[in-house]
Amino acid sequence: MLLFKSRSSARDDRTDERRLGAVEASIQSALADATREHAGLNERLADYSMRASALMGTGEFQAAEAASAQDLREIEANLVGAKNRIDALARQIETFNQILASIRTLKHERL
Repeated sequence: MLLFKSRSSARDDRTDERRLGAVEASIQSALADATREHAGLNERLADYSMRASALMGTGEFQAAEAASAQDLREIEANLVGAKNRIDALARQIETFNQILASIRTLKHERL
């Protein structure tokens, strides 16, 4: 006669807690990294924008027409690139927070 015996619920709870804890720690680390990058890039973008505005406002670009057009194109490309990265990081942060909320829900369902 074959009997099936499952593990104890306490053992299942420990296994689930360990597994969910590992995923949660990994996501928290990724969230912290993305949040730091987002904040730093926002700060650098604000500083860069202020310096670019000040530079254009001083008339320094009028001194060399050809250079000013190229400089403006580079400034614009850098600003667009930074804004795109900030948007991508914001989506990552939102997703990481959603994943963490799901993990916490799973943990509480086990109680």
